[in-house]
Amino acid sequence: MTPAAKEIITRLLVAGGADRVSRLYYGGRGSILMFHRVVDGPDGAERLHNDALEVSASYLEQMVRFLAKDYAFIPLDGVPAYLRGNDRRRFICLTFDDGYRETFTLAYPVLKKQGAPFTVYVATCFPEQRAVLWHYALEDLLVAREHVEVEVDGVRRAWRLQSHDDKLAAFDDLSNCFYRADPRRRDQLCEALFSANGIDVAAYGSRMAMSWDQVAALARDPLVSIGAHALSHVPLASLPDAEAEREMADSKRIIEERAGCAVRHFSYPFGSRGAAGPREFALARKTGYVTATTTRRGNIFPEHLGHLFALPRIDTGRTRRDLTFLRSQVSGLRLFMTGHLGRMALDAPTTAGRPL
Repeated sequence: MTPAAKEIITRLLVAGGADRVSRLYYGGRGSILMFHRVVDGPDGAERLHNDALEVSASYLEQMVRFLAKDYAFIPLDGVPAYLRGNDRRRFICLTFDDGYRETFTLAYPVLKKQGAPFTVYVATCFPEQRAVLWHYALEDLLVAREHVEVEVDGVRRAWRLQSHDDKLAAFDDLSNCFYRADPRRRDQLCEALFSANGIDVAAYGSRMAMSWDQVAALARDPLVSIGAHALSHVPLASLPDAEAEREMADSKRIIEERAGCAVRHFSYPFGSRGAAGPREFALARKTGYVTATTTRRGNIFPEHLGHLFALPRIDTGRTRRDLTFLRSQVSGLRLFMTGHLGRMALDAPTTAGRPL
């Protein structure tokens, strides 16, 4: 089934109330929503997938108002107790990854106004102005060029960029190169790709990241909890044991020192099956976190009490900025349609069709 067909079917099913039925079976006890960057709104520029990481401030407010009708907004600290309890109302947790400046300037005022608690997972390279936001630099490079070439793992590769589809394909190819790279190889690729084309990739982090003062200001608000998102925002599974542990432990310590708050929650950078697995889940427990979240799609069930370091989330950037698709996600309807209900947070069988 094509993506377009799935979208049409999703709209028809939600319009007919199928999400209300699906929620009874696949909605679990609630959902952890994942955000990355909040923006003022679309600016009409050509985009190459990065808009999937973004929601507008107006859509965020619309989303919160809509969900408040049927869901209880709770902090991450409250998830274990909620799963043990008997409250029949489903919950929503709001989480923001990375540490983009707009989390403070745009999302915070909206959520403060609505009284909705939320967690910001800070990768310490963001407030330290060391974040390598290669995906935004890559988007700008490919949109501006008609041809690009670079050496990857000793092989010279080239892409013709004559159409939007060409640029999307090149973005996907080069993104996979970055995803597979450890910090040293990532920096080498940035030098070969961006510096050679006159793009200062470091400027993106300086322009787009929160400061430590902003992180500390958020931490002082009881509505906000600050979590960790590692030091350098690379897939932890690509690192040796000691380095992966250092990324998790030192980011916790640094944030606690700089923001003056306890850091009890962790989010795995990239968070896919290939980026975080049983080793990383065990390290999160060892490091002293209470929960840890992935980017694997799914709702939260009572069985997740046994998997608090591998919690799935709902990617809000992929709700098409449309409440129809948000409804299909939190109800489990869309997850059922796309086969994600069979994808476990751990490589284990399902329990009553539920994603663990």
